[in-house]
Amino acid sequence: MFAPGTVVSGNAKRVMTDFCRSANLEWSVQDGKLLFLDRNKPLAGLAVVLSSDNGLEGSPSVDFKAAAKTEAGGISVKCKTRLIPDLGIGRIVVLNSREVKGNYRVEDIEFVGDSHGESWGASLTL
Repeated sequence: MFAPGTVVSGNAKRVMTDFCRSANLEWSVQDGKLLFLDRNKPLAGLAVVLSSDNGLEGSPSVDFKAAAKTEAGGISVKCKTRLIPDLGIGRIVVLNSREVKGNYRVEDIEFVGDSHGESWGASLTL
């Protein structure tokens, strides 16, 4: 813990990462807000269920190169979905497809939308 009035200097990303690591936390900036999560733990709340019946588009794929780099030793899965309001970094997703099943934490999300087209969805890394 820092004493009141402590000053830190250096690369902000490195300082935040070092501080969070010492407190067993992870951090990121989401929608302009600082998000702290317990290390390798999901965001509190209900899981989002993804299947071909409720939002999953196409087949998920396992990224074996990224899986080798995961800190928790899990696998890395990529998938595409329709827009679902509860999707966000840290949220648990229950994936139910023919190829991949299980509970995963959203690690990265890219929303896609075109006001003049029909493409409205999200690309997830779990």
